[in-house]
Amino acid sequence: MSGTGVPPISIEGSADWLSLSRMINNERIQFSKARTAGNSVKVSTNTPADYRQLVALLDSMKRPFFTYQLKEDKMDQRVVRGLPREMSTEDIKEDLVNQGV
Repeated sequence: MSGTGVPPISIEGSADWLSLSRMINNERIQFSKARTAGNSVKVSTNTPADYRQLVALLDSMKRPFFTYQLKEDKMDQRVVRGLPREMSTEDIKEDLVNQGV
């Protein structure tokens, strides 16, 4: 991850980076760094908004890419152990909500 906490996006097909770069600039998506890595280009965006916009653009183009989720978009998961089996899921949910968890 870059210093901004935004994960890089690895876009396949470095041969046509120039045309893709123009398209990214036309959409006013800011990126701080782009470097080739084999047959792909690793792009680091400046903000989470730019990250989401670039991912949406690549999806709409059906362009192959790889990235990780933003931390703020990840669901918080917890494991609660030692609960009685006869306790219903709804009771557990209600109690956790009451505790602010």
